[in-house]
Amino acid sequence: AGFTNYQEKETATQLRAGTVDNYWAMMTEVGAPIVAALSKADEDTKQRIKKEVYETVQARYPGKVDIDASALVISCDK
Repeated sequence: AGFTNYQEKETATQLRAGTVDNYWAMMTEVGAPIVAALSKADEDTKQRIKKEVYETVQARYPGKVDIDASALVISCDK
């Protein structure tokens, strides 16, 4: 494609949600694939999913919800 000076770097970060409520709100309001999947589920299914997410996040991150994450940053010149 004519790109030069290609660079790729993985950058470590944290998703600092703070609480499970904040994490759930972020995932269900801005996570497009999650929003799309939940929009097709009935209310009982949504509540079961929410309960499982809360239990999983609380078990893995007791207290403050700071989830390790990373991003792949790619740059180049055209």
